[in-house]
Amino acid sequence: MGVVYKLRQEVIDFIIAQKKDNPRISCRQLAKNVEDSYQVKVSKSSVNSVLKEANLSSSVGRRTVVDQGKKFEIPEERKKQIFSTINPKIIEKFESPAPKKKPNLEEELGKLLASENNQEIPLPDIKKSKETSEEIKKEDSKKPTAGEKKDEQINQNLSTGSQQNNIIKEKIEDTENPFIDQEARDEIEAYKKERSSKQQQYPFMGIVFFKAIEWFLESPRFWGNLFARAFPGKTPENVDEICQKYILAKILLKTANVKPEDLNNYWIRGEEIPAINKGVAELPFNSSLGIHYENDARQLFTFVYAYRIVLADDTEIVLDASQFALNKVSTKGESLSKAMRVLSESLISNRRGNVFYQIPGEKEIDEEFYHLVAALEDVDEKAIVSINVLGENNREIANFSIIPRKRRSYAFGMSPRLKEFSELIKNTKWAERKHFFHKMTRKSYYYTETASRYLYQQMETFLKIKMPPEAVMRILTLWEMRGGDPVGIILTGLQDAAAKEVINEYLDTFKNINENNLVRNNGNNGKNSCF
Repeated sequence: MGVVYKLRQEVIDFIIAQKKDNPRISCRQLAKNVEDSYQVKVSKSSVNSVLKEANLSSSVGRRTVVDQGKKFEIPEERKKQIFSTINPKIIEKFESPAPKKKPNLEEELGKLLASENNQEIPLPDIKKSKETSEEIKKEDSKKPTAGEKKDEQINQNLSTGSQQNNIIKEKIEDTENPFIDQEARDEIEAYKKERSSKQQQYPFMGIVFFKAIEWFLESPRFWGNLFARAFPGKTPENVDEICQKYILAKILLKTANVKPEDLNNYWIRGEEIPAINKGVAELPFNSSLGIHYENDARQLFTFVYAYRIVLADDTEIVLDASQFALNKVSTKGESLSKAMRVLSESLISNRRGNVFYQIPGEKEIDEEFYHLVAALEDVDEKAIVSINVLGENNREIANFSIIPRKRRSYAFGMSPRLKEFSELIKNTKWAERKHFFHKMTRKSYYYTETASRYLYQQMETFLKIKMPPEAVMRILTLWEMRGGDPVGIILTGLQDAAAKEVINEYLDTFKNINENNLVRNNGNNGKNSCF
């Protein structure tokens, strides 16, 4: 079945126009014309699907080069003249069928009664009619009924179908993704072996979802920070570990019917329980602790929706808290601790790079993008002066007015829908396409690396500023297979990191370059970051 939805509209229009101009043109020739005109490989079935949707599809099969005439047939009058000269008996002989030869019963019986060595073949004894009829009834009772035969046939068909499905499944697994080359297959297989060697099964592993909530809220050592005030001699890490083990042990003992001696399967040693119970019992629950808990809990469930960035020329840029888009406020929000950490490490100190999901714009790049890039490049007129942290209903939660002057590293995703996309991928046809396997999503990509000053020139035109003549932007173009159209671009001003590191950082942050409803991932907390 032909795939039509992946074809660009201009290719579909080209196929329909060619067919209308020349109705006798074949799908094979149309596919070749598309490849010559658009450098896109299209199958004959895809071309035929396009023609079917346009009601232009003709009958299946190859066209004849020369029109075939009518079948030769002798006129009736000529037939009569010819047959009049032939003997009627001959005609009757050919028209009447040959009589069937009657079998010679004696001959047949003789063949049965004598073998090659002239020995007689013993014949079975003939029983009385009564015994014979009773035996026939017994034999009939042993035979399966029509319903049983039907059930047996169904089971046989199911068994055969299951075997065929297994064969098909094996074939699919063997030939999965034919567009991936051998180097990519080897890399994927090595990853699968590494992953399977680490896999183990543990009961009640759903408990990790409680920990996932804590990771999402970015609230490390919540209990440790709260109760450490009552234990001057212990670190928040130690106190937090005690509290978490205590809560986990209570859940397992009460709801999962786990025995105390089995707790060591869940990172808790059975002998630790009395010590944990004693430590929790000695916690000084007083009014001061209650006030601290109320403040910490309120901060834990306070969400940030956007940052307002003010530049030296009084330009304001609104950036959503997840760094997905410009001039938009996040509908999901980020926890206060998580948002403040991202802001501190990325926009303010640049200990970690700024990774943005997508360049803003419907058909072409919005001007706000150039303002933000100029600010990240630390252009004098566009230096960052202050950053306001906005909560629900644009309420200001915090303000940072002392921002260090420095050039900040960044990466932006770019969609093929933007007009500038085609300009940036012009040089990719000469660049080598390399394979990249993303372990987190287990997806394969192919990429090329080029450089361009095009966006810097656009920025100079829009903002009336000057960029250094040696400044270039790295263009990493991604494909999901070696052929076809690219799925996106990653733009970065970072010159030192390897291309694979930049791609991995972007995909680790946003999971998939094709998805729109994404959740920003900051699980690595900047560790092993290329920025």
